[in-house]
Amino acid sequence: TISEMRDGGLAAAFFSVVADSKLLVRDAKGIVVNRAFAAGEAWADCERQLATFDDLVKREKIGFATSFGQMEAFRKRGQLAAFLSCEGGDCLEGNLERLEQIYQRGVRSLQLVHYAQNTLGDLQTQPPAYNGLSAFGRDVVRRMDRLGMVVDAAHAAFSTVKATVDSTSAPILLSHSPLQSES
Repeated sequence: TISEMRDGGLAAAFFSVVADSKLLVRDAKGIVVNRAFAAGEAWADCERQLATFDDLVKREKIGFATSFGQMEAFRKRGQLAAFLSCEGGDCLEGNLERLEQIYQRGVRSLQLVHYAQNTLGDLQTQPPAYNGLSAFGRDVVRRMDRLGMVVDAAHAAFSTVKATVDSTSAPILLSHSPLQSES
């Protein structure tokens, strides 16, 4: 909780929008996708989650940081700083301009894939659709580089991680999930 973060002296944390959350259910196998998105649903839910984050920041008096310098300024004032990330590029819905929009809203890290297959690349828990990154996924990685966003390869298939590394000169993040070889 926010109070536990403060009590523990945490300076900053990433808070995440989960792009495919509306599709996920827990069953005996774990977390699974139970349906496909309706047209426009992923973007609408992303906007809803971003608004919820904005409300949290205001209500809890958290410093919303988009740079290290901002985080340091909040830390010096004793204020918890929040960075914003997005788990899964589903919210882009194949539209590169949506990346610009979430960047303008403060998202600084995008995890390319999550549990639902999307238009960016292959994930570990679904059969391959692209044999790595899709052409759109490569465009997203290159645009993220230009914007200074952190590419997160968590949940990505090994071929997707390799294609991501091959598509960028910036460091990438594998924030959680093991990197599993496909051989």
